[in-house]
Amino acid sequence: MTPLRADAVRLYQAIRTYVDERGFTDCGTLVAFSGALQLEDNGPEYTEAKLNGFPERELPARFAYTRADDPRSGTRAKPEYRILVVAEKYQTGFDQPLLTTMYVAKPLADVAAVQTLSRLNRTHPRKTQDDLFVMDFVNKAADIQEYFRPFYETTITEPTDPNLLYDKQREVLAYRLLVESEMRAFFEALSAAEATASSEDDLIKAHGKLYRWVQPAVDRFVGLA
Repeated sequence: MTPLRADAVRLYQAIRTYVDERGFTDCGTLVAFSGALQLEDNGPEYTEAKLNGFPERELPARFAYTRADDPRSGTRAKPEYRILVVAEKYQTGFDQPLLTTMYVAKPLADVAAVQTLSRLNRTHPRKTQDDLFVMDFVNKAADIQEYFRPFYETTITEPTDPNLLYDKQREVLAYRLLVESEMRAFFEALSAAEATASSEDDLIKAHGKLYRWVQPAVDRFVGLA
C-alpha cells in the first residue's frame, strides 16, 4: 500500500522487473489506482487497465483466483496473481480470503486504519492466524493498537431477553412451513456428508442430495402465494 499513485506504479514496475530477472513463475503482480498519470513530463501515460492488461472492474475477481480452488486448473492456463500494489483503493469492502500479508507505506489513522488492516481478517481453510503478517514502514504500533481499541475492548448492547430466541422459534414454526423431522433429517445428512467428504467437490456433490429435505418446505412456502 503506497501513499501516491506514482509510488504504486514505480513499485509495481520494480517488482515486475525483479521477478522477471530472477525467473520466478509464481509471483504474478497487479497494480490498483484510479485515473491516469505520467511519471515524467512527456512520458507515457499509465492507467491501471493498461498496466494490468484488463479492465479495472475485473481486478477483484482476477486477484481472487487461485489454482488450488479451481478443479479445472490442470486443463486451463489461467494466471494466478500473488501480489497487489495499491494506492488509495481497496481499503474497504475488498474481500480476498487468502490475503495474508500487507506492506504499508502510507499513514493510517482512526477507522481507516482498522478498515484497511482488517482486509487480512477473512478466513479460509488453507489460512491460519500464523500466516498473517504486516510490515508497516510508516505507522507506530502503539497508534495502530489505539485505533483498534474501541472495537475490541468496548461492547455496547442492550440487555438480552433470555426468552427471545424461543419466542422467535415459535413465531417461525407458527407458519407451519418447517417440519422437525425434515430439519433433523437434513442435519443428519449434512453431518454425514461432511464426515465422509475428502474435498470441497465432494461437499458440492452432496448438496444435490440434501435438496430432498428442503424441497418440501419450499413447496409449502410457494403454496402460500
